[in-house]
Amino acid sequence: MVRASTNVSDYGKGPGALVDFDGQPMFAEAAVTRVFRTAGWHARWMASRPCEDYPKPGPLIDPTVRALLDEIQRATTRRSGGCWDVLAWRDDSFGRGVQSRSRQYPVMVAFAELKRQHHDVDRESQRLWLDASLSCGVPLEAFTWTLWDFLPNPLTSSTG
Repeated sequence: MVRASTNVSDYGKGPGALVDFDGQPMFAEAAVTRVFRTAGWHARWMASRPCEDYPKPGPLIDPTVRALLDEIQRATTRRSGGCWDVLAWRDDSFGRGVQSRSRQYPVMVAFAELKRQHHDVDRESQRLWLDASLSCGVPLEAFTWTLWDFLPNPLTSSTG
């Protein structure tokens, strides 16, 4: 049985929304963040609660990525929210990076949106974020939409 700590926010998901990742209980967004980090990317879960979807400037995001996020936010007509669940980035100084209308960003970025089947729905603000990102030069291949759910544990499920 997985128990949630009373001093950690469950982001309104409840302790039943935890997944097992390498033997550790965590939210699916945290698991995807770890997958990106394991693959050599910097990654951050862009938690929408208790803060805004669009995080405040801070030490967790590279200044180049911060500038790209600011440009995307402006392109959404300054609407709040909409940034996808997980942001990952890595240096791409020798590649194409992201070329917006106003500048070249020497980073590769990836956005992941996670939806629990039968529990979550897409939001208009997320579609606007995607459109704004594409207009700022982020390629469509940088986006992944993941529908997830729990599978029954074959060791504890009854078959009859």
